[in-house]
Amino acid sequence: MKRIALLLAGAVLGTGCFIDTCDSETLSIDWSLVDGSDNFGVACNSLSLSDDVTHMTVWVDGYDETGLVSCGAGGVTIGGVSTGNHQVVVEGYNSVGNVITRGFATVDVGSCGDTARLVEVGEEWITILPDTCVSGADVLWFSLRDVTWPGLDYEIWARDASFLTGWDDFSCATGIDVPVPYGDYTLDWIDEVTTGKALRDWGFCADYSFPVYDSVRPAINVTMVNDAACHI
Repeated sequence: MKRIALLLAGAVLGTGCFIDTCDSETLSIDWSLVDGSDNFGVACNSLSLSDDVTHMTVWVDGYDETGLVSCGAGGVTIGGVSTGNHQVVVEGYNSVGNVITRGFATVDVGSCGDTARLVEVGEEWITILPDTCVSGADVLWFSLRDVTWPGLDYEIWARDASFLTGWDDFSCATGIDVPVPYGDYTLDWIDEVTTGKALRDWGFCADYSFPVYDSVRPAINVTMVNDAACHI
């Protein structure tokens, strides 16, 4: 009986998963780029996107698990991922490191195998419209911050006197129309400025936060007030 018991134990151990507890496995992330017109699977270039996307990075629970990977690779496999739920963020960058596209997923990594997920990584154009201006010919200076990563927010779009060219891209008549990667944003302020770069005492000085998580163009309507210029 003792010899039979030993043989049975050997047979069980030889099945594999009893030796490897499979508490960490691989996670395969593929990406599909989405442009502002809700087209999926677009190429990694500015034919559809606001700029060429040259490289991607896959973040798992806030950690960079891949470094820069060619956008054209279409995906990546990450080893040593523990089983259970993980928050995945995929970002696409242009040649100078600006984030052009971004996507999110919650992935439940199973045991004893590879878990695969396709992540939609997109950008969307947003429109910011002032309710009224002193003059429709005036220019809008503004600051828009990307606050997707807590504690790592940064100014993604800005226009003010420091711009030698392109400072007058956005007028009171047309509003502000810019592309952003999927994420969370805060409009810091807007100032109305004459074509001669003179600040009006007219603007929007209160932070306004909003999400952009799909290909639905948000229209942000702001109320301008007669007050001191917001931009210091």
